[in-house]
Amino acid sequence: MKEWPRVGGQVDILMSHTHWDHVCGFPFFHPAFVPGNKIDIWGCHTHLKDRFRNQHHEFNFPVLLENMPADIRFNKLSPSKQKTLHGFNINTLKLVHPGDSYAYKLKNSSGTLVYASDASYNNPTPRHMEKYYDFYRNVDILIFDAHFGLIESFEKSDWGHSTPFIGVDIAVNAGVKRIVLFHHDHLSDDGRLQEKFERSKSYLKHVASGRSCEVILAHDGLELDI
Repeated sequence: MKEWPRVGGQVDILMSHTHWDHVCGFPFFHPAFVPGNKIDIWGCHTHLKDRFRNQHHEFNFPVLLENMPADIRFNKLSPSKQKTLHGFNINTLKLVHPGDSYAYKLKNSSGTLVYASDASYNNPTPRHMEKYYDFYRNVDILIFDAHFGLIESFEKSDWGHSTPFIGVDIAVNAGVKRIVLFHHDHLSDDGRLQEKFERSKSYLKHVASGRSCEVILAHDGLELDI
């Protein structure tokens, strides 16, 4: 809010999906309570507005979506069509996750970033993985779902999440420059996250020594330049 004008701010939000852990902060999103602000929410799911509105039902929250004074607009994206927004070319890819999730690839003259959270990769065959390699190919930054450890990924294979080791394999095969391990298990403390991070770097050295791929652990306040 320090960088937003009191009136007339504008923001675009790309939604991978609408599970609660990804939308529960919106009823408290301060810019949505400032009259004159414009908030465009983009997504590939049908009934995107209804998904948000349900969270504001009087059973769940005291302020209805329609009573938030900002100008809030919901926009449908097509997975098969590229969208240009504020100088970025945006492409989407459907991921394997309960209820469906979508990855976003943002590209401009400075570089390319992919956000690919909430996805499982349970079929490691080259034919199945090729679409992911193609979408992630040579990107500067891949923000990757690394929720599980290796054992958990087998025990909870239907939860729609992945591991840092699968992420490293994908990054190596797709020529990714930097992979950001993201969507941490909420039960993981700092020590467990650091251990996962160190093991991921060690695994990268083991499977692709000399490759120019960097592993980064996502954390609050992280900023990366492309």
